[in-house]
Amino acid sequence: MDNENFKVRIVDMYKGVDEPIINNLYKNEKTQGIMLLSVQNEVPLLKKNRKTWVLKDKRKLLKEIDMIKNKKVKEFTSSMTKLGKNSPDINLIKDTNNKMISSLEAIDNLKKSVNNDEIYSKLKDLSIKKSFGSKTLSDISRLSETEDFIEVFSN
Repeated sequence: MDNENFKVRIVDMYKGVDEPIINNLYKNEKTQGIMLLSVQNEVPLLKKNRKTWVLKDKRKLLKEIDMIKNKKVKEFTSSMTKLGKNSPDINLIKDTNNKMISSLEAIDNLKKSVNNDEIYSKLKDLSIKKSFGSKTLSDISRLSETEDFIEVFSN
């Protein structure tokens, strides 16, 4: 996923979350990878609890990841079945198979990251930091192509 596409998707996914929380999660080396994987797999890591944003429970995240993985496997199975009914092009089958494998690997990597206690505790620590009077990601209307991700969310 290119940087510009990532910036747009993370703004959409976390549009109500305070900027400093996302900055903290993205700036940290340990949590940056899991943020990229969560956006790629469309699994939000944070939820609104009363008036604050908190990290989702580990068990709930793992269950959500498994549900998404099962859904993707069903989608890929049906697409391969459709390809088999028509006169299949070997290149199209290879492309579909490669997309399936890379998508499932990304889901597995996200699950491993959530299961990693060190990464999960770092996520929890960084998502707890409070900031009052900060803008949310929904306040950012457009991203220029030349801006770096961190500059977009810094003051």
